[in-house]
Amino acid sequence: RRVNMASLRQRTGGATQHTQERAAAEEVAEGASAALSTANGATFPGLDVSGSAQDFSQMVERAEHVEAEEWDEGRIPPGEELSRILIYSHSLPPWVDGVSTRFTAHLKLLKQYGHRAHVCTIEEELDADVRRSVDAVDHLTSTCFFWYPAKRFPHMSLANLTKIWNACRTLKPEVMHVTLCPSVPMFFICACLLNIPMIMSIHTDSVTLLNKCKQPWWVVLLCRFLEPLGSYLVDATYTVSRSYGSILKQRGLRCIDIAWGGTINRKIFNPKRAEEGNWREVLTFGHPDQFIMAFAGRISPEKDITFLVELHKLFRERGVWLALVGDGPQAEELSKLHGEENKFYFKPGFLNHDDLAQLYASVDCCVSASTFETFGYTAIEAMACGTPFLGPRAQGYRDTVQHNKGGYLFDAKDITSAAHYLELIIEEKAELFPIERVLSNTDEFTAEACVKRTLAAYEVAKESRHTNSLILSYVKAVVLFIPRVFMALCCLPIMFCFMLLMEVPVWYDQCCTYKKALMIKLGLHREVKKSKFEQEVSERGAPVSKKAASTLVRAVHRPGN
Repeated sequence: RRVNMASLRQRTGGATQHTQERAAAEEVAEGASAALSTANGATFPGLDVSGSAQDFSQMVERAEHVEAEEWDEGRIPPGEELSRILIYSHSLPPWVDGVSTRFTAHLKLLKQYGHRAHVCTIEEELDADVRRSVDAVDHLTSTCFFWYPAKRFPHMSLANLTKIWNACRTLKPEVMHVTLCPSVPMFFICACLLNIPMIMSIHTDSVTLLNKCKQPWWVVLLCRFLEPLGSYLVDATYTVSRSYGSILKQRGLRCIDIAWGGTINRKIFNPKRAEEGNWREVLTFGHPDQFIMAFAGRISPEKDITFLVELHKLFRERGVWLALVGDGPQAEELSKLHGEENKFYFKPGFLNHDDLAQLYASVDCCVSASTFETFGYTAIEAMACGTPFLGPRAQGYRDTVQHNKGGYLFDAKDITSAAHYLELIIEEKAELFPIERVLSNTDEFTAEACVKRTLAAYEVAKESRHTNSLILSYVKAVVLFIPRVFMALCCLPIMFCFMLLMEVPVWYDQCCTYKKALMIKLGLHREVKKSKFEQEVSERGAPVSKKAASTLVRAVHRPGN
């Protein structure tokens, strides 16, 4: 959007010494508008998208010198008016994943640009940096999702619904931003009754994930039905990459043509981190001159890590090492391969960002075989460290990795294709992928560009709910009040179904525990072998009492994975 200069003068006090700074900031804002037009191929009411791709490249170049952390409140916000935003994300620090990283950067820039954010979260020990970035925080009680116990979601309870309602009444948000999860009906009820524009962001390919985890067919079918339903209930739906947006449209979801994208903290992820630590010696048991390929992430079946193990076997005799970094349900099995004789390094456990950046900058190639990544943060973080990336030509990787520039994309699940490109990297890495070439693949991934795209998505949600005319907005609100109340009431049975889906296995486990305690007290207890379902419920129910969602890394999957 074009900058409101009157508002700007008021914010900066009209001081003469800031004239050049304001002019430069105005150029950045206009360049971002051009970026929205060229990157997403769509225009939106209220946005001036005049400009060119050259403006955007200049903005990116300028952003490399002006880090997001250095933007203060006296500079120009990316919108003409400041906003009040209610945000719910199922992932926030201390949980570590791409969703958490994206929302952390988003909240920080919203604060720096002068917007007010109120966060609803399931994390009791929310990261201090996130707390400083928001006006208020409401904690929602949560439980493990039985069908994918690595994640926790809010209880479908009256207490949580009341907290959300009170947050909406207190903040009076201009837009409500939620991530797709089973608790969406609670937020939708509040948005309906209080006439708040609601936008939903989708970060995970839930259908593919549940299929890979071999969950019951009816759970997958329910997910395929509820995702499109949710996209039609809210005012706007968007996702993190254009490739995944196309997949969602094929499944019947209503998605706008804006992709959130991702951002890199270049103060942490950069090629100079290779000079720190001794990762090459550690990962190769003292053979730092040999070729190292590394995978970082959750060690679980949906990541197709066994594909990487098979690929490594083809090159092991040539002195190629495979290093895994992370934890998860396959950790115990794969840790047995750890050792110099297998040229395989894996000690279960996650690394902090500093150590991870050092590792990325030290290895020769970062790899992945996962075909359901909606964006691919590991790819852009590795490339930001100057390390080429090798991954499948699937979903988000097609948007983040430019073939022949930031690395190679092989045919998904084709080990011959993967071996071909790995051979090229081993033999000709210095010539094919100099550091400058790999770094150029990450120029577009800036925090400023991401927050501007999301604010543009917020405008789409607002204009879907309201009109430009104040009188027509009031008329529309009155006429549609009864239909909205009806839709809110219709959400109650959906909310109840989700509650049963999430809570029944936990209730079953608790009933079994109480029954056992009662039988022991009465002297009537005798040990009997648990059924397969009872064993699964007990194992998955064990971590429910944990405070932080980030503790649930070793979740139990269904047998056969």
